[in-house]
Parts: sequence; structure tokens; C-alpha cells
Amino acid sequence: MTNGILPKNSGMSSPQNEWPEFLEPGKWLSGRYKVIRKLGCGSFGKVVEAYDDKNKHGCAIKISKEKAAARQEFRTLEILGNKDPKNETRSVRLLYPNLLHTDDHVCLVMELFGETLLDVLDCNGWAPIPPSHVQHVASQVFASLTSLGVLGLFHNKSSGCIGTKRSSCSL
Repeated sequence: MTNGILPKNSGMSSPQNEWPEFLEPGKWLSGRYKVIRKLGCGSFGKVVEAYDDKNKHGCAIKISKEKAAARQEFRTLEILGNKDPKNETRSVRLLYPNLLHTDDHVCLVMELFGETLLDVLDCNGWAPIPPSHVQHVASQVFASLTSLGVLGLFHNKSSGCIGTKRSSCSL
């Protein structure tokens, strides 16, 4: 089903380093979102930074050809938003209440965040992160995982923590 948001057969099957024309900076999606820049790509899709002309703020748009996976991600984020209206889990939020889609693509409009941990490491020449910063980030991650577990959205039994011969722990 095409609704005019994205062009049909626009090339998402291209290699990861090639981006379809509709994701080029300056292009408009749904007549509402102006693509600002490409943020990244992975196995399941590509992400662009965009400007929401209706609400006058930046956003991230994840574009995927994997419709089933995108719909599941949308449902999960929708449930999370309903169960956690104060965002105690510090999780990404949907900004548009519906999936944007065409015959070939599904798009999720989400909050725009800053740099990833990988970006920070790369920007700093892969220098070690100060322990105080690691502690701060780890504390936030554990608080988020705890909140997700309380909501029943993340299975966090202590048996999921597996030790290694070096006395470290993996989740």
C-alpha cells in the first residue's frame, strides 16, 4: 500500500554505503520531515536526522525494508511509551503515533539523540574513557534496565548474569 510518503522501489536494497535518493539531505518525507543528514546504517535499515516542520524540532527517522521487524519495534516502543509516560526508563520515544510506510519501506519517527559510545571513542582517538565517566554511564544503563524489568519489558533475572573464568560478568 503506497500513501505517497516515500517513492516506491527507491533502492533500500542497495549496499549499506549507498543511500537511496529519497534520504539525501534536503529531501522531504511525507511533506513534513526534511532530511538534514545521514546518521548511520545497519543490518535492518538506515537512520537520518530530520526536521519536523509541523512541530518545529529535530527528529531521527529509521527507515527499514524489514517490515515485520519494524512493526515489532514500533509496537514495543508504543507499549513502552504507554507503560512509562514519565520516561523513567530513559528509552527512545516515538514522536509520530503511526508507522510511515510504502510498499517497500517502513519508517519510525523517533527522538533525536546525541553521539553513540562508539562515536565518543572514535572522536577521542580510542583513548580510554575515565572510570568516573564509565561509572556514570553504567549507572544510567543499569537504572534503565531495572525500570524496564519492573515494567515487564525486559527479563532481568539474576540467573541471566553469567560469570567467566576471569571473575567478570556478562548480561
